[in-house]
Amino acid sequence: MTDFDDNEGVYNLDGKEIIKEPLVYYVLYKPTGYLTTVSDDLGRRTVMDLIDPETKKTRIFPIGRLDYDTTGLLILTNDGEFANMLMHPKHEVKKTYDTWVAGYVPGAEVRLARPIELDGYTIRPPKVKLIRADGKKAKFQ
Repeated sequence: MTDFDDNEGVYNLDGKEIIKEPLVYYVLYKPTGYLTTVSDDLGRRTVMDLIDPETKKTRIFPIGRLDYDTTGLLILTNDGEFANMLMHPKHEVKKTYDTWVAGYVPGAEVRLARPIELDGYTIRPPKVKLIRADGKKAKFQ
């Protein structure tokens, strides 16, 4: 039998007390040279290396992914429901990315704006807008 004391975040499961961790949310600016994961079997640096040990005791994890060479804003949390709401395609949460592309080819934004298949869902084509181009590089949003 399970009982829950909502005021204190304490569960009682078959006579054993289980304390529910409070939900936490952190924002982190990820620099290049870090993997967006909790751990890496090859010993590479991860975003968790940027978090102080006391904070990591809450077993947080990053929401979403940024490539190894990409910088950007990440949310870290221990709230699985919130993470799923942001990441799963069925919730259609709009995300905006500003991207610099080296070796710009005119018309590249047209090729970027195609539907994406993810977890059995077809996601609408992203809106891709050319912000600036100088022939050698371009910035998209």
